Amino acid sequence: MNLTKKEKVQTLLPPCLFIVFGILFCVIPNEFLSIVETILAVGLIGYGLVCVILYCFTSSQFRNTSHLVLAVITICLGFLVSLIPSFFIFGIGLIVLTNGIARIKIANDLKVAEVSKWWIELIFGIVILLIGLVIVVMCNTKIAREILMIIFGVSLLVNGILSLVSYFILDFKLKKLNEKQQNEDFKDYKVK
Repeated sequence: MNLTKKEKVQTLLPPCLFIVFGILFCVIPNEFLSIVETILAVGLIGYGLVCVILYCFTSSQFRNTSHLVLAVITICLGFLVSLIPSFFIFGIGLIVLTNGIARIKIANDLKVAEVSKWWIELIFGIVILLIGLVIVVMCNTKIAREILMIIFGVSLLVNGILSLVSYFILDFKLKKLNEKQQNEDFKDYKVK
């Protein structure tokens, strides 16, 4: 199983972005959070408005009211992000929490694949899950905002590094497995 260049970029880009964003959240937490909130709010509101405009100019036989509902929800989320800073932090907490659960599942997959150090992934999954819980619980306190962003930055950084390490370990194992399979096929061919 060989990955194409496009698949490798799609696999490696998110962890690299996690590392960059993690560093920015650790170094300039409030400033970077304000930038991200502004970009997200403008993006959500803009996307929602474009969807509403497209809905209005679509002929009635092709209109789908679920698109209009989704557009209105997107616009409301954009306003919530811009008006209530804790709403965005709560969302970040949910994302980190979900990511911790995904890491625990990856640890289980690594255990099934008989990777010897699967428990390291499990430990980091549990840590990321706990960080997500802390962010969700403390998202409304102003004092904790900067601390939470640094914790979030660290969790992004750890997540990015772990994803890269997991990718390279699995890639190495797959290459070894492919080499072993090719050697066995060659031996079978020679015998015949």
